[in-house]
Amino acid sequence: MLDIKPCLWFVAEAEEAANYYVSVFPNSRIAGVMRGAPGSPAIAVDFVLDGKPFLALNGRREPGFTDACSYVVTCETQADIDRYSHIIQTAAKAYGVDRSLVHAVISAESGYDRYAVSRSGAMGLMQLMPETARRYGVQNIMDPAENIHGGVRYLADLMQMFKGRMDLAIAAYNAGENAVIRAGHKVPNYAETRHYVPKVLGFYKNFQSRS
Repeated sequence: MLDIKPCLWFVAEAEEAANYYVSVFPNSRIAGVMRGAPGSPAIAVDFVLDGKPFLALNGRREPGFTDACSYVVTCETQADIDRYSHIIQTAAKAYGVDRSLVHAVISAESGYDRYAVSRSGAMGLMQLMPETARRYGVQNIMDPAENIHGGVRYLADLMQMFKGRMDLAIAAYNAGENAVIRAGHKVPNYAETRHYVPKVLGFYKNFQSRS
C-alpha cells in the first residue's frame, strides 16, 4: 500500500507556513524539519494536521499563487519500482549505464520516493544536489524523467572518469568525485561512503539477479 501525502510548494516560506498551520488546527504538530546545515533555512518540513500528514517544500522558483497540486508517494513494492522502469531503461540505454546500477542507486538514495529531500539538500529519485542538476541541465529537479536522466548522465561521467570502476563511481556519487581523487582513487574513508558503497553494490547484485 502506498503512503501518500500532499506536498505544498513554497519559495522560501515552508517552515513559517507549517508553523502557522499547526498553530491553527487542533491535534497538529511539526514532525520534522530538513535543513542543508544546522541553523540554515528549511528545505522541507513534515507536519501533521489533525492526524493527516503533509509536506511543505521550498522548491518553487517564482512567488505568487499557484493552483498546482502534488503528492509525496513513498514506494515500497515492486509495483512502485515498475512505475519508473521505462524512464530508467531509456536513460540507461541513452548514456550507456547498466540499468541495474541505476535502480541500485535510486534504491539507496530515495527508495523510489520522487519527492525525497535529504538534510544536505539533495532532491528527487536520484538525490541530485542543485549544482549537479544545473550541471546536467535539469530544470525541474523533482520531475522523475529529468531527475533520472540527470543522475544517469552523472553516473555515466563517473564511470568514465574512474575507468569503469563501479565501486569508485558509486563512492563519487555519494562523496563527490574530488573526494575519490584526493583519496588516491580509492573509496574515501568517510563512514557514510564506506557504508553506502556496499549497500549500493548489494542492491545492484539483487537487480542483476532479477534481469
